[in-house]
Amino acid sequence: MQIRAICKKLFILLGLVGTLVSTAHTTWASTRIGNAEMQMWYRTRHTFHTDGGNNFNWVQWRNEAFFWFTYDDFVKNGKILNQDSLAIPFVQGATLNARYRFRADPTWTIRESYRNQYSPHERKSYLFPENGFRDLFLDLDFGQVGIGKLTARIGKQQIVWGESDLYRSIDVINPLRIDQNQGAGEKFDEFRTPLWALKLNYSIGNVGSMFSNVF
Repeated sequence: MQIRAICKKLFILLGLVGTLVSTAHTTWASTRIGNAEMQMWYRTRHTFHTDGGNNFNWVQWRNEAFFWFTYDDFVKNGKILNQDSLAIPFVQGATLNARYRFRADPTWTIRESYRNQYSPHERKSYLFPENGFRDLFLDLDFGQVGIGKLTARIGKQQIVWGESDLYRSIDVINPLRIDQNQGAGEKFDEFRTPLWALKLNYSIGNVGSMFSNVF
């Protein structure tokens, strides 16, 4: 019980410091070794609710760690990691992508009102709302196939249609998870739900003088 009380006070102190300094902060780092690149960033954000009167509540303290691993030439000239014993027919090249995200919100253990309103199981699910791979896929290049070039993406991914901001029209393949995000101001790739899928792209380039980059 004493350790729990100390942890509680520490969380409160960190929350107050973060509130006084800024409502959002991001730290980012990147490194590359050979064909492999790792990007990592940590982001924290505080959210407050008010009814315009006397009530002003601290409702979210999101802590987010994000890891993005990319391996170029995972397949090169039909060979995995350039090993003759690991040849893949018809595939000329491939790039491996893996993005992992961990989120935690300590307000669900700090605020007494949350402890009174929700069960321990509910608070635990809100404390750690996400912990897993957001994207895990291979970009495959099959080279020239007939008159065009064929590529594919296979794995857990976001399939994006359209380029609109703040609203979606035809970009409806991946459902949105909005319980951890603001209503506006964040990119859709932050809260689309990735799906296991196979996407093929067949590009034939320019057609006549009126059409370019046809696929």
